[in-house]
Amino acid sequence: MNERKKSWLAARKADAKLAYAALMKFYPFTLEDLPNENWYNVDEFEGGYQISTYGRLKSLKRKKPKILKPGISSGGYLHFDLWKDSKYQMCTVHTLVAKAFIPNPENKPEVDHIYGIRLDNYVENLRWVTQLENDQYALELGIKKSGEDVKNAKLTNKQATYIRKVYKADDEKFGVKALAEKFNVSVTTIRNVIKRKTYKNAD
Repeated sequence: MNERKKSWLAARKADAKLAYAALMKFYPFTLEDLPNENWYNVDEFEGGYQISTYGRLKSLKRKKPKILKPGISSGGYLHFDLWKDSKYQMCTVHTLVAKAFIPNPENKPEVDHIYGIRLDNYVENLRWVTQLENDQYALELGIKKSGEDVKNAKLTNKQATYIRKVYKADDEKFGVKALAEKFNVSVTTIRNVIKRKTYKNAD
């Protein structure tokens, strides 16, 4: 890992920790329910934990129930370590809430924070999405950058558009290898552009 990437990761962790520290100053650890708060048994941990519509987790493993303190990942997501049979599983809060309270008839794989606030895991701030939808929403909110806006981008959006228009499989002039040489980038970079894994906001 190069020094620039290390610095970026350190900054992201610092930002997440500051937000987490602010949240913990007023986090409700009381057993008293919050307004319109509902609870549901966590799947695979029935009898052990309950998750609420606010994203609070209640442990039922002792004689007296207890509201547990969430941890935070470097990406800014709250999570809990859930124990069963002397083994634990790390579960993100937004996923626990979505599984408990939000129907998912299309079996979408990811949970999106509608307003882009990762520490807000209230049920009305969450929805099930595909990976493509999640990426698109992040771009619209300005949470995630794409194409030439990404730091150290190898191509411009215009170049990505050009590559998609002229690309021809196994062609000597417009195949993957030829385009990679033309723009002085890797074959993988060209393939990702063609498959729209990158530069998604380019035409």
